[in-house]
Amino acid sequence: MNKGQRASQPAGGSSCASAASAPLFQMPRDFSWAERFPKAIPEGMQVWARDVYAKPGPLWKRAKIIFARNRSESKGILNSSSPTEYGYDYYIHWIGRDRRLDCWVGEESIRQHEPEMLPGEMVERVPPAEHDSDHEGLDEAYLTEHNENTKLKTINKMCMGRHVVDCWYFSPFPVEYQNKEVLYVCEFCLAFFGEKEELLRHGKGCSLRHPPGDEIYREGNISMFEVDGTYSRIYCENLCYIAKLFLDHKTLKHQVGLFIFYVLTEYDELGYHIVGYFSKEKYSKNNLSCILTLPQHQRKGYGKFLISFSYELSKKEKLLADQTAENGLKRSIGGPERPFSDLGRASYMAWWTPRLLTELQRRVKLARVAREAREAKLQRQHTGGGGSVRDDVPTISIKALSEAVSISQEDVFDCLCRLGVLREYDGEMVFFIPEDYVNGLLKQCGKEFLSVNPDKIHWAPYEHFMAPFEFNPNA
Repeated sequence: MNKGQRASQPAGGSSCASAASAPLFQMPRDFSWAERFPKAIPEGMQVWARDVYAKPGPLWKRAKIIFARNRSESKGILNSSSPTEYGYDYYIHWIGRDRRLDCWVGEESIRQHEPEMLPGEMVERVPPAEHDSDHEGLDEAYLTEHNENTKLKTINKMCMGRHVVDCWYFSPFPVEYQNKEVLYVCEFCLAFFGEKEELLRHGKGCSLRHPPGDEIYREGNISMFEVDGTYSRIYCENLCYIAKLFLDHKTLKHQVGLFIFYVLTEYDELGYHIVGYFSKEKYSKNNLSCILTLPQHQRKGYGKFLISFSYELSKKEKLLADQTAENGLKRSIGGPERPFSDLGRASYMAWWTPRLLTELQRRVKLARVAREAREAKLQRQHTGGGGSVRDDVPTISIKALSEAVSISQEDVFDCLCRLGVLREYDGEMVFFIPEDYVNGLLKQCGKEFLSVNPDKIHWAPYEHFMAPFEFNPNA
């Protein structure tokens, strides 16, 4: 078996909260920061740090010290006369910003007091506010343990194909792949390696040119493959390890056999190159457990495409379930699994918003036309306006919107509340839909560059056709 092809522990596709991430460092119980890092700035202290990548110029921002390293160790100097001779680098967290921006900075870019600026430099005196909604559904105990166990990124970059991208978060790869500047990944079978030469040697013998599953969608150079975690365990485990580099609260404690992975690819003469994926738990009412577009393919519309694809599968699944239901009960449409990451919530809000607001505007216009027709009819009959003028007005409700756009009622409610379209008034929830306000929200949504063609999907729901053939150890 090729090196790096098999992960050393089970992984999974769920995005549920779990304190399953392994600690980066196993510190001895008597570990002392002062003894290991003499004269270093204390851990957890808030400082000023210079962000040299800020635009239009270097920006001093508030940050917190997470860890330190002796420069003599990072430079490979083993016999330094003093542990402080070469100074320290500090791993910092920018206050009010996501952890994917955490990074190492040299001590020359750290100040314990407000810095004196050089020409061209600026100071951000008020950091952004922390967004509690980014951690919705996660308890404080879990967050504290998770942040401690995954506080440092141990892999700085990932090389996949012709792309080299910065990693965002810690991922519990096997220990021999930790503390790497670059992790090399085969873009077809997802085997990972610590050295470039290993990847080149592997590429000469790797015969896989597409994800190991069924192609269920093809249009142009875009294809979608359905990969069952039960039958392609190694591929799916490696996919989960890679995804954790870019997803903060993804847990890897579940067996991949519990999930089906839908892998999006771009095709060229070399094969099918992975772009992103979403996973779905078998037998779950949710239509999506975890979603990721790889950084090198972001801002191309693939995130919305994956969301659209998950809903198209839900529609087909619901249609078949309704046709075969023995008791006549209709199946409700599925939705994504909670909690969301910050980017996940932004993606879903951008996908839900235009569909809900467009349908809401349509119903408002129909209601206006119906009301005007009713009033005109009453006036012609010379009734003096007697009777209700709203008898024939189409329904505007959460349930009606949910059924019209195939989005769950919980997600419709959540989205409209966040948009300010659904508000509380005198103890009741009411729609706030001025035309200018709604049009302004629609303009912020942007355009969808890719759309799913339902006629190109050739797929059958797992639980109706494949589940009876799956091995059940408890049977």
